[in-house]
Amino acid sequence: MNELVDAGDYYEETFKGLIWNDKRLSGASFEECEFIDCDFSASQFRSCKFTHCDFKRCNLSLADFSNSPLFAMSFSDCKLVGVDWTKADWPQYYRDFELKFQRCLLNDASFYGLTLN
Repeated sequence: MNELVDAGDYYEETFKGLIWNDKRLSGASFEECEFIDCDFSASQFRSCKFTHCDFKRCNLSLADFSNSPLFAMSFSDCKLVGVDWTKADWPQYYRDFELKFQRCLLNDASFYGLTLN
């Protein structure tokens, strides 16, 4: 899979080596998807839903997740510099909004007001 479209539904897709930096996507839904060696730097994911997605060796620096619900996502060996996680959609009644970071670069990322464990 190498193309992303507004309001697209993606289930159990693998995105490998996708260069999609400085672009905008709205209303898309990703469930059980895997992103490997992708570049999403400075991209905007507006009102996109991510459920149980894994990112490996991806660049998401300055990515914008405004109004996007993020459920159980994991990031391994990713660059996430300057991401403002507070812009995502964080309803208070859900408890599985967990994000996991392993060996990631999180410089200048904002988690202000979010619960960190």
